[in-house]
Amino acid sequence: RAVLTEEHDPYVAVDDLLLNAERRAAQGRYDDATARVYRAIELLAQIRLLAAHGIVTKNVDLARVPEGLRAELAARRDSEDEIKVGLLSAWRILAAYDRDPLGEWYQEREGRLRNWLNSRNSSILAHGLRPLDEAAWQSEGATGLDLCREALDRLAQAKQRKKHLRHRQFPRRELLTGLT
Repeated sequence: RAVLTEEHDPYVAVDDLLLNAERRAAQGRYDDATARVYRAIELLAQIRLLAAHGIVTKNVDLARVPEGLRAELAARRDSEDEIKVGLLSAWRILAAYDRDPLGEWYQEREGRLRNWLNSRNSSILAHGLRPLDEAAWQSEGATGLDLCREALDRLAQAKQRKKHLRHRQFPRRELLTGLT
């Protein structure tokens, strides 16, 4: 947690994953791109929970969780007496806090995020058997990228992080033509 309280912007790791996903998509590696977007969305919630609320998702301290979720999470204790939460549970915890900018974002975008997750889950690199092609990336995969950037923008608007930079990706698709 000490690293998160320094002058560094911990959300840069999320930006980096999104930029990396764009590079994979430009290379035609759509399943890989989608997996990286998934991790970026998950990491965004993990960083926010730790930085703003002192919650570590691999072992949730119930005393730090809003009262309304404590009983539900307590029922998830594993054999090592730990409470681990995944992507959606992490976002639900954020949404339980009053005026958390990412929690509010999640409440507004939960349906779109769940739809994107359903699409992502059909990918061969997730739980499905379907390799994603360019059309699937454009219609489904890139939605997760847009959602994650919206959430990052919400943090910047709330002055909870520095406004992230938009970088032009290199190499671009036109530069990759003909390369193996």
